[in-house]
Amino acid sequence: KVNGISGCNNYFGTYSQDAGKLTFSPLGATRKMCFGDAMDIENRFNSATTLVAAWQLDGGNLVLNDASGTPVMTFTSPAP
Repeated sequence: KVNGISGCNNYFGTYSQDAGKLTFSPLGATRKMCFGDAMDIENRFNSATTLVAAWQLDGGNLVLNDASGTPVMTFTSPAP
């Protein structure tokens, strides 16, 4: 299972992972109205998850790539 907060709404779904391959199910989400750019950011995040086909670690960052190897999202650890 996968779940988290994409700004102000919670998202949830499932994923499949095998070696370096990764796919997400279509994600569900709560439907709170968000202010400012939050809705745009959430929509872009949710759309990007449908493009993910693989993952890799790069210098401590988690990089999610599309089927052609182009990075879709990069997650970094917070600074101590």
